[in-house]
Amino acid sequence: MTGRRRLAGIALVVALAASVVTVARPAATIESGKGRFAFLQTFDDGFSYQLVLTDHDGSDKRVLRRRAVGRPSFSPNRRRITFAGPLTDDSDGRYAIYVVNVDGSRLRRLTRPKFADFDPVWAPGGQRIAFSRDRAGNSRPSSCCVLMTMQADGSNKHRVPHTEGGTRPSWSPDGRRLAYQRPSGLYVVDVDGSSGRRLVPGNHVSEPSWSPDGTKIAFVSKVSPNRSRVNVIPAGGGKIHSRVRRPGLVETPTWGADNRTLFFVYYHGLGDDGRRSSGVWRSPARHLAANRLFSYPRNIYKLTYANQSPPPRDTPVTGDWDDNGTSTAGVVRGVSGNLQWRPSNAKQPTGPKRTYVVGRVRLRDRPVPGDWDGNGTTTAGIVRPLKGDLQWRFTNRFDPDGARRSFRLGRVPLYDVPIVGDWDGDGTDTAGLVRPVKGDLQFRLTNRSRPKGATAAFRVGSVRRYDVPVVGDWDGDGTDTAGLVRPVGGKLRWRVTNRRRPSRLGIRFQLGSVSTQDIPVVGDWNGDGRDSPGIVRPVGGRLRWRLSNRLDGPEVSTVFSYGRG
Repeated sequence: MTGRRRLAGIALVVALAASVVTVARPAATIESGKGRFAFLQTFDDGFSYQLVLTDHDGSDKRVLRRRAVGRPSFSPNRRRITFAGPLTDDSDGRYAIYVVNVDGSRLRRLTRPKFADFDPVWAPGGQRIAFSRDRAGNSRPSSCCVLMTMQADGSNKHRVPHTEGGTRPSWSPDGRRLAYQRPSGLYVVDVDGSSGRRLVPGNHVSEPSWSPDGTKIAFVSKVSPNRSRVNVIPAGGGKIHSRVRRPGLVETPTWGADNRTLFFVYYHGLGDDGRRSSGVWRSPARHLAANRLFSYPRNIYKLTYANQSPPPRDTPVTGDWDDNGTSTAGVVRGVSGNLQWRPSNAKQPTGPKRTYVVGRVRLRDRPVPGDWDGNGTTTAGIVRPLKGDLQWRFTNRFDPDGARRSFRLGRVPLYDVPIVGDWDGDGTDTAGLVRPVKGDLQFRLTNRSRPKGATAAFRVGSVRRYDVPVVGDWDGDGTDTAGLVRPVGGKLRWRVTNRRRPSRLGIRFQLGSVSTQDIPVVGDWNGDGRDSPGIVRPVGGRLRWRLSNRLDGPEVSTVFSYGRG
């Protein structure tokens, strides 16, 4: 949209895998502020697993990935999760390491092994990830596997010497050592491969987990085919203490922040697969005591726990909030369970012009601002998952009482991503969707304020290349058209078009970086009627905005900080 009729462009990120896709959410997540679990769960009553995220009590369950294997791991800032998943599909047994934001966005594959990589775990400093690599293409740990480390962006992969047969690594809190399992017992080794030693002998011990204070290591000890227990040993070796003894199987112990509480998965009522009924249990400081936190009808598998959620990160939004023809920054912040909108009318803002509430954190509302009535002013909207549909709710004023109008467009099971734009140049923003279809991205647009379906559709972009859809009036003709942002060589490559139904995108330029978690935004930053790119970068707990007024090799012309990062 040009001039005084500006689209509020929000970076709506598609989290796309090599073989499957997930529901996308805004690139910056609004969080509840509590601890949370990540684990795998069966979804077909067989041996296929999905990656699941829940709050500390099992509520607010979210499926992040449809296919995953092994134990996931939170980043130290609790904003990302690394896990192993199929490289192509489940048929050939090849698995790679992936990273995804806790809201399901910005999926990235970090490895492409000849056989399989698995058991990724984040280092305490957040800069490295350790994992196991299958070098022989078989399931015999004594000959197949070795520990590896790499940077968190997938670069600088190194083998940890003297760790043949090693799996299930766990970092020491100082990031200098790794505990891991071999067929002959549990071992501890320096990251450079030196000073390796066996901590616990035997082929019945597995799944070491280092305590946050570095003094203890919890592990699983199998005492019979259908029974195991959680034990604890001093990190330097010594007497082993039993923490969990129950009539069934336990696995994947993980520590709480107090260095005493242990969480674990407990299986009982064994079926043919040995794991018919399971739940997440907690063992407090009392010796051998344990209680159930939650369970689900289908198996829970490979648990990990984030002691607490990070400070909430604002979601960046842009819009012409005062009808002056220029786009300026805004953020949406989770406050007391609500979505608080904080738009600014300054080109380099220091604070919001006003604040108001539209949307709820708990209902997973996604901000989608727009000029809904064509009066030139951007106002709030949200998209809410509701009984499998996407319900759009928006207002035409800065309304403290919430959104007034609503309609449904899009389907949650089809992984639709909401977008907003003036598709016909009439000055009014209307809804659209981007839907993964057979590996492509299908744009589905409507020109009605309360649509029942799409009036235009075209395909541009690729699921497999992790393309992120963006929308803008790139040539100033009053009509919004499509664009994509694609990670290429660690950079963000923009591809945009001025055609309403393009078969491909012609204008190409580069702005932003993958490693710094840059969020693409679009706006008319100088009021010339044409949209141009920008990125929002989390830096030191703040959101750093870097905006450009050009498409032909864009140079950053404006830099400022606004919002929590």
